[in-house]
Amino acid sequence: MTAEEWLDKNEWPNKNIDSDAFSHYTTMSKIMEQYAREYHVKKLEESRKKEETQFKQYL
Repeated sequence: MTAEEWLDKNEWPNKNIDSDAFSHYTTMSKIMEQYAREYHVKKLEESRKKEETQFKQYL
């Protein structure tokens, strides 16, 4: 499900947002998708570190 679909399903407006992180007006769905990408990368990195640490314990 895309952010735009989620906003529509939950009856949230997909308004233009003035953000310091973006140099121009952008929609809420674009900001949500960017946040999701960054969050996913962070979680994958945490999982990799955890797995690496647990692997080293058994060596």
